[in-house]
Order: sequence, then C-alpha cells, then structure tokens
Amino acid sequence: MNTHKNGLKKIIKTSANLFEHNSLNEFLTSILVQLSNFQKNNPEMVYIRDDVDKEGGFVTIEKNKKATIVAATGKFKSYIGKDIDLVSELKEVVDKIKYSDKNEEKIIFVDSGFIIKNNAKNSFNNYIYIEGNNDIYDFDLIHLFLTNYSVALDNYILNNTIVNTQKEIIITFGEVVENHFEETSGHVKRISEMMYNFALLLNFSHSEAEILKMASMMHDIGKIAIPDSILKKPGKLTEEEFEIIKTHPSIGYKIFEKSDLDMLKISANLALNHHEKYDGSGYPNGLKEEEILLEARMLSIIDVFDAMTHKRVYKDAYSTKEALDYIRNQKGKHFDPELVDIFISNIEGILDID
Repeated sequence: MNTHKNGLKKIIKTSANLFEHNSLNEFLTSILVQLSNFQKNNPEMVYIRDDVDKEGGFVTIEKNKKATIVAATGKFKSYIGKDIDLVSELKEVVDKIKYSDKNEEKIIFVDSGFIIKNNAKNSFNNYIYIEGNNDIYDFDLIHLFLTNYSVALDNYILNNTIVNTQKEIIITFGEVVENHFEETSGHVKRISEMMYNFALLLNFSHSEAEILKMASMMHDIGKIAIPDSILKKPGKLTEEEFEIIKTHPSIGYKIFEKSDLDMLKISANLALNHHEKYDGSGYPNGLKEEEILLEARMLSIIDVFDAMTHKRVYKDAYSTKEALDYIRNQKGKHFDPELVDIFISNIEGILDID
C-alpha cells in the first residue's frame, strides 16, 4: 500500500514537472529522468522518435522514415542523434518497433527489458526503451505516468506550433522593416543577435533569450507609418518632424497590443518602451528607472550602440570605442547604470554574432 501511495505521489509531482521544459531535448530528457524514479538502480534508457524536424529540433506532424535516438541515459548517451538501425546493440528493440504498429499494447516486452509506446494524439511513433528486469516495475503506475506524459507531449506539440507561427510572423515583419529602411540594412538582425547574447549574460534561460531575440526584431515596426521624407531626411529634423518620429513607439505597440500570443505581447512592449530613458526624459511616456521593462532597458543600450557604429543617411559611423564612451557617459541618464557596466564589460561576447 505504501509503495503504491509513494508511486502515486511521484506521478503527481513528475507530471507537473513535464510542463516546465521549453526545448525538445529538455522535455524528452525529463521524461527519462522521471521514469527512472520508478526504479532505484537508474536503469539505462533511450527515447526513440521518427517524427523530429532535424533542422529546428521541433516536433512535427509529418513522419520521417528513420527512427532516431533523441534522448538517452547512461551507456546509451553516446547514441543520441543516431539512426537506431545503425545501433547493433538495440537490434531486438528495432525489430519489435518495426512490427509495433500491429501491436495495440502500450508496453512491449523484450528479452533485455521493455518498450513503452507513446499514445499521444498529435505525435507519431515515439518509443522509450528501458533495459532491465521487468519484475521490479509497477506497470500500473507506469501506465498512469504514460497517460500524463501523453497529455504533456500533446501540449508540447501544440505550444511549439504556436511559437513557430509567432516566429514566422515576426520574421516576415522584420523583413518588411529591413527592406523599407535600406539605410539601416542589417540593423534588425544585429539587434536581435545582440539581445540574445545580452540576455544570456543576464541569466535569462536559452528559451527566454530566444523569445527576446525574436521580439526585439519588431522594436521599430512603428516606423512603417512615418513618411519617408522624414525618416530618410539627410539633414537635421525640425521640431515638428521629430514629434512625428516620436510617435513610432506607440504605433508599433498598437500593431501588436491586442494579440494574446506571448511573443507578440513582448514585441509590443519592446516597441513601446525602447526610447524611454532611465532618468525619465524619454518618450512616449516618460518612464524612469525600474518603471521601464528590464528587456526595454537592455534594448535601448543595444539600439543606440548599433545605430552609432553604423552609417546612416544623416551621419557617419562612430568607432566602437566612441560608442562605448558615449554609453558610459549616459549611465544613470539614458541608460540603466548596472546594465551599462555589464554591456561594456562583455562587449566582445555580445558582438559575437553570425
């Protein structure tokens, strides 16, 4: 009774943990780690899929012909990324998998252990092979775990479909911005890459940094509503013209403000706040210090640095040293002092972009 009760507690705890992972590798590795909790001796496991997008690492709905080991524990770790047909040690597992479509059982026993078949709605041909003595496992608990795991996998697939859709939208808009503002060619891509590197330095997770990388591409999207006669004017702007320029953050925000998609919400807020200044003298809302989103404080430094170090129709490019000197002199005025110190100290890593 106590063993069963403890097993149920593990089910509840591990099922919740499955929803916390953002990358495919993290998610699938978590599946194996949680399954290992059902046995004290840390059994050897492999996770096999034949529906993985090899380039992006995302779950897809279409089947590929080859089954690949995408996660593993113990001695099987060296096989990650390999076609399972090429792993002679797993030949018995391969043979069983090839005929598993005719077998409705969720758990298939082999001489060296057993294979768990996935029963998620939105995924094809997922298998977990666990090496070891079958007698030591409580298969009722494993079945219960599989039910929760399948829900988690379905949600993972749905979430990645949504995220990929958001990325496609943002990349398309980013290309529109780049193509419209020829004199800032490359600015959007450089900004996004630097935001990714800066975010990692500030201990954002890789998935959070990736979201910022994409969302920052939209920071100047509102400029599509500003007349070219003002945007591309080679001389100094009049006060009236500058007031028109100052509307682009609010315009960019309005483009995305009604979206319920997380990435587009962040895009909206970055567009709105990237011209706010740490001392409250920025626009459009005169926010100051921590009233300004951390991500927008980061972006304002990167945006100014990139604008200064590249030629525009109205100015020549400054050197990296000149740009960093300006940013240093604007600590506590335009920029967050702490972020400035981190940015300058790590400039080589932040500029390490493709």
